[in-house]
This record gives sequence, structure tokens and C-alpha cells, in this order.
Amino acid sequence: SVIRHNRSRKEKKLWTQGERGSRICWYRAMNETDEARFVAQTILEQVQQGGSYSDHAVLYRMNAQSNMLERAFVQSGVPYRVYGGMRFFDRKEIKDITAYLSVIDNCNDMLRFRRIINEPKRGIGDATLSMLDDITRDLGLSPMEVLRNAGDYPVLSKKAASLRSVAKMFDSLTEAAETLPLDEFFDLLLDKTGYKAMLTAMGDEGLTKLENVEELKSTLLTYMEAAEEPSLSGFLEEISLYTDQDRNQESDDAVTLMTIHSAKGLEYDTVFLIGWIIFRKDTSSLLDAVFHVWVLAFLISGVKAAAKLGKLPPQASFSKQAEQAVEAERQATAEAASDSPIGPFDGRGRQVFSETYKGMQIEVYRREPRTILVVDGQVYSEWEGLVELRYALSARVNGVPIVCSAVADGLSGLMRLYADGQLLAEKRRYI
Repeated sequence: SVIRHNRSRKEKKLWTQGERGSRICWYRAMNETDEARFVAQTILEQVQQGGSYSDHAVLYRMNAQSNMLERAFVQSGVPYRVYGGMRFFDRKEIKDITAYLSVIDNCNDMLRFRRIINEPKRGIGDATLSMLDDITRDLGLSPMEVLRNAGDYPVLSKKAASLRSVAKMFDSLTEAAETLPLDEFFDLLLDKTGYKAMLTAMGDEGLTKLENVEELKSTLLTYMEAAEEPSLSGFLEEISLYTDQDRNQESDDAVTLMTIHSAKGLEYDTVFLIGWIIFRKDTSSLLDAVFHVWVLAFLISGVKAAAKLGKLPPQASFSKQAEQAVEAERQATAEAASDSPIGPFDGRGRQVFSETYKGMQIEVYRREPRTILVVDGQVYSEWEGLVELRYALSARVNGVPIVCSAVADGLSGLMRLYADGQLLAEKRRYI
């Protein structure tokens, strides 16, 4: 309406003679893995019906979100290309971290050792690496053995202190890898190697790389949830499926993955929008204004030209009735709280709450599709199902009733943690 009042503008009316396109299909997934599986399966079904892979595109907000899609496509045999970017496991920071993990898992991996020995910078140049390579090859030693005793080799004596320091770092990480859960070890590796600090110091570019590294951690967590006995070597074996893909046999008939910002002017018959955000105008805070609904996938069919789109899904909201339902659920469950633990907690899952009350450590974890109530390292209650369903977990420890309640209203969910009827913490979840 503002442009119409520009006196220098030539009046024009735009219209389309194209057919009305299909309505939006809104798919609410259980998690990002389910979302990626839905996208891959839908594409395969349309190709089986006579379509082409190249008719499809998947749009996301940031490059890190391509990870789950790429994994699902590789597992399903869907060819794809990343437009205006690199495949997830081809990105430098991902190669660096997987190289660190590989060296810790196999100290004789000289190729990956050379990649990360100076990432971040440690003052170890190509000449020193070349001499180190010669010594390991001639004496049949691992790189770590040579680093620990660098002072014994005259050609390495000038860099002996730096080399021994690197060996000490790798030794401590190797020991930690044998005792810590994989996700905790992953965080320790980022800190102890200085890699996280290096990316943080890079500013905006580094923050983007950190997002990719965090997405790699989410891959690790997914592996931990699925594996019966998760291990570092098992995780490296799993991701080798995605890192060893033959890049020279890419087909022209392939699904396109790209950020929304890269998609201007491009046209596809079928477009998926994943990891979407919904904005509300009637909110009083930034937290309420932005709903990060990464478990949604929009399927827009026939969007070429001026396809007529259906209505967007309802905006997320949370009503007083829903809050009353949470409270009612808590009161009803507190009376039936169990006073016996199910067993020890294995440490797997994403932490939702962690509070201390009367000397007890009370925690709640999500391990899709489970929600787990843990007190002092013992599991007292579990719920298995979609997060949008109403449920409550309870325990009675040392005479103290503990309840974690949750209920959904639209796309929003409210979780609360109570002890002795007192509210310890609450968190809104957007599903």
C-alpha cells in the first residue's frame, strides 16, 4: 500500500494464470530425527510415483540444521547436494573434531594427527611434523610415544617442551575417554584442546562454526540413545558412513538442501521448510515472541509460479486452563509417589532440570521418547511418549514428595518441578 502512493512508479497489476497449488501439509514430528525421516520418506514416495529428486528442495535457517537431513538421506539412499555451502561432515570444524576423536581412539592415526596437531596453533610447524613423521615411521612408534620422549631426539629438542605438552594433553583426554560418558568427554575435549576458545575468539564466523560443532554433539547424543553400549569407536564407525561418501558420483537428479536466504529466485515443485520459527505479535517478552519449533516440517507442493498456499498452523499459546491442568496433575500424582528407585541412572539424555533440595540432587532428563526423574543418581519414575501429552513423574525420597508435571496447550508445553509442594523450577517447551 505504501508503494502504490509513489508518484514516480508506473501503475501495474500482477496476476497468475497458474493452477491453484496444493495446501500446506503440516507434519508435527516427535523430534528432529523423526522430522528428517519424514522428509526422506516423502521424497522417496513421490519419486516412486514418477517424480524426480531434483524437483525437491529442503530449506532451513542455518547450515548446521542440514546434519540430520544428510544422515537420513544417506540412510535412505536419497541423492542430495548442498547449495551455497558444504556437506555437514565436509566442514573444517567437523573434520577437526572428528580427527581429534579418531586420534584419541587410535594413537597411530598419523593422517588425522597431522591435521589437528596445530589446531589451534601450538607453534609446531611443517618441518617439525616432517621430522616427527620420519621418526615414527623409521622406529615403528606411535606419534604419542615420540611426543612423550621428544627430548631424546636431537632433531626435536628445540620443540621438546611444546611436544611433551601436547602428549600430556592427549594422554589425559585418552584417560577421560575411558571413564566419562561420551557427551561429557566431548565437552571436555573442546575445552582442553582450546578448540572452543579458538572458535569463540573468531567472532561471528566462529559462532557459526560452534553451532556446527554443537550439532555434531547432537549426533553423538542420538548415537548414545540408540546404542546398547555406546563407545567412542562405535560412534566413529557410525559417522564413517557419512564421511566416506563418494563425492565424485553426485547425480544431477538430486534433492537440494540450502538455507532460506540462499533460495531467492529458485523454483521447485516440492519444498520442505524445517526447524521453523513462529512469531506472535501479542506478546510482552522476547521469550514469548519467538517459538523455536524445530520439530515441525512444512511440505509445500506445487509452489512454482503463484501457488495458493493453505493456512499456517495455529500459533503457539499457553492458557490459564493449561496451567491449572499442570497444577491438578501435580496434586493428583504427589499422593501416589513411589518411594523405591527403579535403578541407577546411566547418564544418557538431555538435562531439563537440575535442582538441589534438602541435600538431594533432583534432575529431569529427556531421552526421546522418554522423560526421566532422577534423584541422587537413581531413577524413580519414567514417562514414555510424545512431549505434548499430559503426564507427571513422581517420587518420594526421605519422606519428601517430588513431582515433575507437564502439559501442552497448542504448540507450547509447560514443565514444572516440585518438592514438598514447593515450585523449584519451571520451563516452557515449544513442541
